[in-house]
Amino acid sequence: TDDDDETFWKSSCLMMEKKRNLWSNADNIESFSLQNYHYAAVDAVLLVN
Repeated sequence: TDDDDETFWKSSCLMMEKKRNLWSNADNIESFSLQNYHYAAVDAVLLVN
């Protein structure tokens, strides 16, 4: 229904704004540096129990 669509878009916009604010504020982001280590991008992670 139209009400469900409107609620979905409002919720989506709110979440996007929260994420943008989180990533744009450098004080909220923990960072670390790897020196003399090999690292690569991970395309997928397989979790096995």
